[in-house]
Amino acid sequence: MTHILQNTQRVFGNAGNKATWEAGGGATLAEQLVGFRALRQASGQDLGYTVWNANRSWYSNFIDDLANYFGYSSAGHVTGAPEQCSWLGLEKDGNTGPCRNGRAPYGVPATLLRYVLDAYGRRTRPGKPH
Repeated sequence: MTHILQNTQRVFGNAGNKATWEAGGGATLAEQLVGFRALRQASGQDLGYTVWNANRSWYSNFIDDLANYFGYSSAGHVTGAPEQCSWLGLEKDGNTGPCRNGRAPYGVPATLLRYVLDAYGRRTRPGKPH
């Protein structure tokens, strides 16, 4: 849905093309916001393992994205990660660093955007979804 809105603004609103990380990160952030609302949760809550495990399939995407960027591998830490890794594009965009890059422009910038939203966005009471 977010990509449809982004493209509608580009075509009809003169918004211009977004970089891969802007479009992917924005869409992933939107997915997080909708997911938090659907699960009746919010950023900043310390929900613990039981809640995480009950929703593991949803939460694991965001954790995996960051873990891969920071060099997690079943064979051990990826040499050069995260210093030589990028989240600005896909491999076809020239992102050939040592990290697994398939989802880097989605989850990593979504986390950055999430931080900005949490730090500077509208404030709500803890435990209340946005």
